[in-house]
Amino acid sequence: MSPNEAEEELQTIRTIMERTALYERAVSPVLTWLGAVGIVTAALGWYKPVAGAREFLLFWLCAGVVAVAGAFWLVRNQALKQGEPFWSPPTRKVAGAMFPGVLIGGLLGVIGSQVDNPWFARIMPIVWMWFYGCALSAASPSLPRGFARLGWCFIIFGFVEALMAPNLPDHQKVIYGHLTMGTYFGGLHLVAGVLFHFSHKNRPSA
Repeated sequence: MSPNEAEEELQTIRTIMERTALYERAVSPVLTWLGAVGIVTAALGWYKPVAGAREFLLFWLCAGVVAVAGAFWLVRNQALKQGEPFWSPPTRKVAGAMFPGVLIGGLLGVIGSQVDNPWFARIMPIVWMWFYGCALSAASPSLPRGFARLGWCFIIFGFVEALMAPNLPDHQKVIYGHLTMGTYFGGLHLVAGVLFHFSHKNRPSA
């Protein structure tokens, strides 16, 4: 690595650290938004009901698009309030780290929706938890502290769901997919949002 490249890398690291501290206030609203979308979508899917595997996957893929769009809007809002550019090199680094896992999970959901097999509605939430957890872990060095643990929570709970699923009566039913998505992509995000809120609130100011 040349001295110029080393200097650029060091500057990027400094900027990431500054931007991480700057956007900490947006973490709790983003996680709360993601949790709310997960719970509301699960409730709608349960009571509507969205029962077919194809409908289930497309339903949740659309919810994922809404969740991501809302998260980007919240972060962009925070950047504008601070007079900072949104699509900065650190932001691109975080997006680039998460992109492979999110993309593969989304493509698997699209492929599964073409098959319309009830098993996909039960298996895909678990697969999404694994890929999402990996995406969070990959981006965690550029995110506020705690995101690596959140990523591992999704990965570990994904394995717990995979072990529990065959022991549930009629475990192939689509309703279990809604329950899994609402519990983890909804509930786990909400819990994380509350924890981030209080940890930031109780942190002594410099």
